[in-house]
Amino acid sequence: MIGTSSSNRATTNDAVDDPFLHRVFAIDLRSLAVWRMALAVLVLLDVRLRWPVAESMYSDAGWLTRELAGTLHRQLAGEVPAHAIWSVLWLDGSVTFGRLVLAGTALAAIPFLIGWKTKLFNVVLWILVASIHARNPLVTTSADMLLKLMLMWGMFLPLGRVWSVDARRRNGPSDIGPVFSPASVGLILQLVQLYLFTGIAKLNGAWLDATAMEYVLRLDLYTTVFGQRLLDFPRLLSGIAWGTLALELGAVWLVLIPWRSAWPRIVTLVLFWAFHAGIGLTMQIGLFCPICMSIWLVTIPAGFWDRLTGRRAEAPMPHSVSEPVREASGSDANLRSLRSELGSDPLPGRFSDRLSDSRMPAFVSVFCVLLIVWTLSWNIGQVAGSGFPGFLRTPIALLGRVLAVDQNFQMFGQLHQENSWFVFRATLADGSEADLLRGVAPPVWEKPPRVAATIPDHNWRKLLDNLTQERFAAYRQPLLESVVRDWNRRHEPAGQVVASELVKLSQPIGPGFNGIDQKSAVWATAGKAVDRPGSRFDEMLRRMKEGTGPSF
Repeated sequence: MIGTSSSNRATTNDAVDDPFLHRVFAIDLRSLAVWRMALAVLVLLDVRLRWPVAESMYSDAGWLTRELAGTLHRQLAGEVPAHAIWSVLWLDGSVTFGRLVLAGTALAAIPFLIGWKTKLFNVVLWILVASIHARNPLVTTSADMLLKLMLMWGMFLPLGRVWSVDARRRNGPSDIGPVFSPASVGLILQLVQLYLFTGIAKLNGAWLDATAMEYVLRLDLYTTVFGQRLLDFPRLLSGIAWGTLALELGAVWLVLIPWRSAWPRIVTLVLFWAFHAGIGLTMQIGLFCPICMSIWLVTIPAGFWDRLTGRRAEAPMPHSVSEPVREASGSDANLRSLRSELGSDPLPGRFSDRLSDSRMPAFVSVFCVLLIVWTLSWNIGQVAGSGFPGFLRTPIALLGRVLAVDQNFQMFGQLHQENSWFVFRATLADGSEADLLRGVAPPVWEKPPRVAATIPDHNWRKLLDNLTQERFAAYRQPLLESVVRDWNRRHEPAGQVVASELVKLSQPIGPGFNGIDQKSAVWATAGKAVDRPGSRFDEMLRRMKEGTGPSF
């Protein structure tokens, strides 16, 4: 692997002489350092969000046991063997073990944050985060996929070269030049693919005729109060729909401009950060916005850090395919210089030291190139509809599952046609009724002003949203039974559930929304037979149409 020593690096002013690929795909080490810190903070926040649902979502005591998770993966994996999907959480289904994995993930994020044994803890975090996602895919979002992929690409980049404990432990000045390698190419292309293929998925009727936001912002399961208020401005919604397509299909290409790229990249970063800030103001979708915003940190040009720190970065040599190596002296410097020329490291050191170093063996470079090819092929296959030819479909899918790099970015590409809310109705031992999820008695059947506020957290919102798909209908009954078990464990005998049902209520959304047409469906029942809300629900609809309001 060819490195760059301090004696033969070009200055930033000479960057224009670098090959095309260097100018497009090189990443400043300081940008990588800030990105590393952001990833660590995001992992900590992610653990914080998942900790309250460790029992219900990540243990056999919850609704998705490991056996049921295997069934789910067999359904999702298609032709790929389910055992190809790995997770540390397959080892034990107890609540304690689930919490230990979450706690271990948080603990591993701390040394990664400060850059101590950076490469080692990057690998540990990737394994643990991928394991958590695999344990319960029905609460995994596009942002979760992106976080896992960013950690994967980070394993092949020198995230601890500057502004880290690892950098301080090295003798001599640290490097602040840009990095160019197959991994830097892969990461930048991952950013482009995130938006490009999301935009391609939106090339359908509702987005092209600019009515898509009528569907998105009426999805009360996620919409905030501010998002609901925007529905009063239809022209603004049309502009937002067109602007979204313009950003995802057009503006994202600005990061690949090779000439005078600093300002285009800064402008693009600001545009997409504003875009995600707007999404965060209108929708409650967990860490989606900060995770997507974090990947843009790697596009911050060297000039920004030069002005901020007063120290000029150095550019990589032409044809360099690796990271800068640290400066050294004496015979060690000669060996490092030799390594720069020959592409090998004559001082390999211990395994833990190698994990903390930035030098990339040739076979790892080849592996990164193959990952780039696979990622492009996979995303093209996702939007192509028919997928890959038969003889390629299974090997490509198998590789993606084994390496945990499978991805599907179609955020609101397929729009919901219904706005749903849910009632976990239960008859208790004392004869009263309650909604088990919301903890209210008696159950309220009318649509709440804000459905999102009635759901415990984002994990539950994503789960209930996924369960509206008929292909996941088999998982509704286990969910109801789990909620009943949890309720009974927390209540005295008089408050125990003797019968229950999970009811989905919904109304059509879109430009023709009238707020009246509604329907209900009983998803699951548990315990003794109970009266369904059908007749009372029909009575409510009749009264609403008459203008007298709902009455039970």
